[in-house]
Formats: sequence, C-alpha cells, structure tokens
Amino acid sequence: MTLKETEPGFVGEDSFPLLELRRAVRSSVWTKDTSTHRHEYRPEELVDEEEDLYRKVCNTCGHQLTYEKM
Repeated sequence: MTLKETEPGFVGEDSFPLLELRRAVRSSVWTKDTSTHRHEYRPEELVDEEEDLYRKVCNTCGHQLTYEKM
C-alpha cells in the first residue's frame, strides 16, 4: 500500500526523524548496536576513606566501578 501526499500518514523525503523513530519501534527493520568493548579505566580514586571505597571510571563510556578494598 502506497500513500499519496494528501493522505494522512504520508512519509515524505523531509521526514527523516519520523523514519528513525519508526525504525526504533520496529525491531524487524532496525537492529540495535549491541557491540561490546573492553573497559579501559582511569586510575582509581578514593571515594570514602572511612568505608574504604574506591572508584574507577571507564575512559570510553563513563561506566563507574565502585568497590571496597579488603
């Protein structure tokens, strides 16, 4: 079924954001980037001296890893 320019729901060449939204909703048309990467952390920093908590932050994605040293 092809819609004409005068019909509701017509998607023209200028409606790129609408097409991206439809792709995000319809998984059969669009696939999410599920690639992974290996975290490369900055040097650890002391968060709480009393609790002995430390934190590392990934340079690539900003993932934060908080942990306690024994």
